[in-house]
Amino acid sequence: MSDSAPFAHSLDAWLARQCGAHTPEELCARLARRRLELLNIRLRHAARRSRFYARRLAGKGRPLTSLSEVSRLPFTTADDLRRWEDMLCVSLSEVERMVTVQTSGSTGTPKRLAFSLHDLARTRDFFAVGMRFLIRPGQTLRVLLPGAHRPQGIADLLRQGLVPQGMAVATDERLAAVLLEAGEEKGQVPALREADMCGPDAADACVLLLLPQQLRGLLRCCPTALPGVSGILSAADWLDPDLRTAARQAWGIPVLEHYGSTESAFAGAVECPACDGLHWQALDLLPEVIDPLSGEPLPSGQPGELVLTTLQREALPLIRYRTGDMAVLTETPCACGSPLPRLERVLGRIVHGPDGIEVVHPPKGGGIR
Repeated sequence: MSDSAPFAHSLDAWLARQCGAHTPEELCARLARRRLELLNIRLRHAARRSRFYARRLAGKGRPLTSLSEVSRLPFTTADDLRRWEDMLCVSLSEVERMVTVQTSGSTGTPKRLAFSLHDLARTRDFFAVGMRFLIRPGQTLRVLLPGAHRPQGIADLLRQGLVPQGMAVATDERLAAVLLEAGEEKGQVPALREADMCGPDAADACVLLLLPQQLRGLLRCCPTALPGVSGILSAADWLDPDLRTAARQAWGIPVLEHYGSTESAFAGAVECPACDGLHWQALDLLPEVIDPLSGEPLPSGQPGELVLTTLQREALPLIRYRTGDMAVLTETPCACGSPLPRLERVLGRIVHGPDGIEVVHPPKGGGIR
């Protein structure tokens, strides 16, 4: 019997274990109750330990009685992250990784994000479950995201989660650079062999984790066949639906999508093979969609700015963080059978101008960074 039975897949089963649900019918209600508990715990933690949130949440100490009440709280913005010392909720000795993000076009103080061991472990566990949509024991995940090789970075967290399950994780900076350049349509298109894709020692088909730009480059290099690759996960930037369709038609393999950012501790939501929206790391992130001009909440199904609240972040929690991404949420059941709300799609990056807003592709400054 699958470890996900009776749930739609292992990700729902993982969430069910954490909130005490035994059937799909119980999952939505128990998950909502547990998320509310975690939200109130995190609000108390932030108000007590962070100078920034002590000021921001002053006079709002009453526990929330429903998840919808989060909309009464003030937003956190990218500019706030430039004062990360005031936001920090742990001592510097408890910070396991610090990431500096220089926003595109900015000459001021960069954003900084801090993560504790607990924060990174939550991401590792989500990766370990979410990657099961594409990879199986004996296969290798080739991580081609720029900078993924850094200590406690994307590849490290994936390795910690997947190796105990019998999978391997490798990085290849040379191939990553080749595909980035090919995706920019610069120079000659290199010829790539199976050994370039999965490594000379691969015993089984591999899975690739890459940027949409690298996916475009790979399609230029291998327009009709992709030997040795059984699946692809596109991450860290907006994925053009036409590009994904072209890749699927050319290679006949799954091409799935992941949404995440540095602010969300690299993880966020991942698509299942049903390709009917992205499944949230639901006990770690509380998403909302708001009108990007008024800031008012929007109902499910309407496009607006994605706002995230972190539910279990220790070092630097984010309460109603405005991501700057235009997105659509959905509450309809997934075609895979999961009853949980999902990220239906990301439409691009919101740019504010004198005549209102526009959505640009790909999202500048978005992604894992």
